[in-house]
Amino acid sequence: MSEAAIKSYLIRGAQRNTMLSYPNREWGYGALDLYQTFLHLRE
Repeated sequence: MSEAAIKSYLIRGAQRNTMLSYPNREWGYGALDLYQTFLHLRE
């Protein structure tokens, strides 16, 4: 698995606030959610 693929999975698994636009200067792509990341890996 490449670095780009790992980054992509982490971004897709991130928790996001609907009130913010992403990527955000303070939150980046959202809060890290490893559970959701692993669920995306299983797909």
